[in-house]
Amino acid sequence: MMFQSELKANLEHFVKTGTVQPFQKISASQIYTFTEDYRLTGQHFDLEDTDGNLVYEIDSTVPLKTFYIYDAMHTEIFRMTKELLHALPTYRFYLYGEPYGVLKKQFALVRDQFSMELPEGKLELREYAGSIGHNYSVKLNGTMIGAIVDNMDLTVGNIMFDNAFLIVYDAKYLPQLTALAVMAARELARDKDGGLSNRS
Repeated sequence: MMFQSELKANLEHFVKTGTVQPFQKISASQIYTFTEDYRLTGQHFDLEDTDGNLVYEIDSTVPLKTFYIYDAMHTEIFRMTKELLHALPTYRFYLYGEPYGVLKKQFALVRDQFSMELPEGKLELREYAGSIGHNYSVKLNGTMIGAIVDNMDLTVGNIMFDNAFLIVYDAKYLPQLTALAVMAARELARDKDGGLSNRS
């Protein structure tokens, strides 16, 4: 699944040119569990490493408009706010309290796509086509930096909530990938509640 888009591009290149391109070297990844919970004060998520250690806590305001990502010492690392009155979902991101970028949903007929211009380039979040569950690749300037993959284990928590695995290839983007996982969970909840869905 992780090689799907690159394989497609390589096959198209071979058909056009008759030459074979090597696969990009992908560095070792870290895998985190992303779990959702509801509290009287708003929505809550936990991000844990493979040993079950808490890495980030994510809490929202009521209504569910702003989400705060805190480290284990409860210091705010990242913040995202959904902007209202936009035709397509738009989220404003802040890293350590400073404006970081604006993530906008792109109009697409089949699968969800979001993009954001950053100082280091273009960040893209795309839902995988032809995969089980709601899974997303995250690329920066065309290079995969992570993925958000549905937790398909048949547990009560996974059935009730949008729990996922976060695959991270570049640890410095862990706060951004965590915020994207929150945003993806919110968009799925919106679709389930009767919002316009791009899914076929």
